[in-house]
Amino acid sequence: MISHKSVIKSIGIVTLGTMCSRILGYIRDVLIADRFGASTVSDAFFAAWRIPNTLKELLGEGALTGAFIPIFTEELHTKGKEDAWILASLVFNGLLFISLVITLLGIILAPIIVVILAPGFVGKDVFSLTVTLTRIMFPFTIFICLSTLVMGILNCCRHFALPALAPAALNLCLIGSIFFLCPLFTDQPILGLSIGFLSGGLIQLLLQIPGLISKKMEYRFIFNLFHPVVKKVLLLMGPRALGSAVTQFNLTISNLLASLLIPGSISALFYSNGLVQLPLALFGVAIGTVLFPTMSKQVAESNILELKKSISWGLRMVILTSLPATIGLMVLGKPIIQLLFQHGNFDAADTNITYLALFFYSVGLLGISGLTVVVPAFYAQHDTWTPVKVGMITVVVNIIFGLLLMRPLAQGGLTLAISISSFFNLALLLAILRRKIGAIEDRRILKSLFQSLAASFIMGAFCRYIVTTELSLLLQVIIGVCGGLIILILACKVLKVVEIDSIWKLILR
Repeated sequence: MISHKSVIKSIGIVTLGTMCSRILGYIRDVLIADRFGASTVSDAFFAAWRIPNTLKELLGEGALTGAFIPIFTEELHTKGKEDAWILASLVFNGLLFISLVITLLGIILAPIIVVILAPGFVGKDVFSLTVTLTRIMFPFTIFICLSTLVMGILNCCRHFALPALAPAALNLCLIGSIFFLCPLFTDQPILGLSIGFLSGGLIQLLLQIPGLISKKMEYRFIFNLFHPVVKKVLLLMGPRALGSAVTQFNLTISNLLASLLIPGSISALFYSNGLVQLPLALFGVAIGTVLFPTMSKQVAESNILELKKSISWGLRMVILTSLPATIGLMVLGKPIIQLLFQHGNFDAADTNITYLALFFYSVGLLGISGLTVVVPAFYAQHDTWTPVKVGMITVVVNIIFGLLLMRPLAQGGLTLAISISSFFNLALLLAILRRKIGAIEDRRILKSLFQSLAASFIMGAFCRYIVTTELSLLLQVIIGVCGGLIILILACKVLKVVEIDSIWKLILR
């Protein structure tokens, strides 16, 4: 049976680490915006940034963890630590080899990759800069893939602190590079930022090694991609990579189409995505990260009843956290962007296009957050193909709506297309999941949905009033966020939203 106390404690650890990383991420984004604004130079950096991050999702956080965690958990609980450490060593060495090969190919083929991913750059000065930045940052793939594998191992061993805190190192390196490396490159300061990005990936990996030592991992220098258990991981990893490719392909499509819009559009998508990622990472990803090993164990024990309870609990927690975040970002988004970014080279026009993207991105927060619970539920059952098949349909939905909406809504049309496709993805996967394992406490989930929505609108009305006052931007944001949180909690208590107790315990922990 799932221990809510244990899970909430683990979520609290992941949330705290993620919060540290996200706060540093905002400081990073503020400094980048101040230094480079929403310009062709920043567009080049974020376009090049997208490539290794896509590979991180495909080889690391996406494909590998989804395939590795269920099998490693099974090995650990059925055969013991020795066999589990052998599997970990084999996968680590195999991933190192694969990522090295991909990195070398990426450096060589960088011009072709940029042509495909940012066709709007072809024939402009920004094209050669993007190619250079891509080549500098491509080795990040090696470090982040290995770091993600180590994170998966530690999470299976119920060690969440170091994996949660390690990503903060990347943001610290980027912040440091703005002050210490960028000034060294007088002709093109953005080169210093790309070097800081690469260094951050290495440090993020090294910081987690003490966690493996504390768990007494017995690393072996062995290499065998044809080992039966490794083959099993690779077989699951293939469709998992395709599933992750769907998410990344949707983001890549948005960047590609944004390169055809006004300069600064790619940067606007990046900054708005960063704001959406805070509530998503603090709660959605944290809940999914902690529940995945739990669901994998429940499947290994053939305990489908507890699996359904875990999915229901995860979805209700996601609903309660994502709906208020959606309303909050839609209402307070512009003051937040003005406060964080509108200074230096980031002007009012940049604020407007970023807020437009953020407003429609926020619409899909519930859909994106729900996937962090539902997709791992399929992976825990060793079903990696269903999310892929649904995801392929989702890509088509995103492309259609992106093309239809990019002209009338510009950047907002691209993020609205992502939101629509996310809800479509979630709805279809939930329907399939119900056919596989039966009803997932549907009435309880729907009740939580309507209660949370009502509480969120009450909170939103308060935030809207604060935005219309003559208060300074700083006070609008502080009172809007803090006061909105208090109003939300009180509204949930009045409406008897039982999940608020779990959130409150998480906050206290």
